[in-house]
Amino acid sequence: MEAFLAYIGFIPKRLLMDFDTKLIGGQARDYLNSLMIHGNAAPLHRQDQNGLSGHNWQTLVSMA
Repeated sequence: MEAFLAYIGFIPKRLLMDFDTKLIGGQARDYLNSLMIHGNAAPLHRQDQNGLSGHNWQTLVSMA
């Protein structure tokens, strides 16, 4: 996550995600909270429309 934030050159104020606890739980969530980065979840029953967000997270995890 630190490498990704360094790569983009700024700290975002908000991330759009589906709050998959395998991806954004525990230490990752604590780290985002420490930087005051707010996560906005996809609405219930709309995860099928979350393909772009999922792809972006997959890219982020690969970069890390």
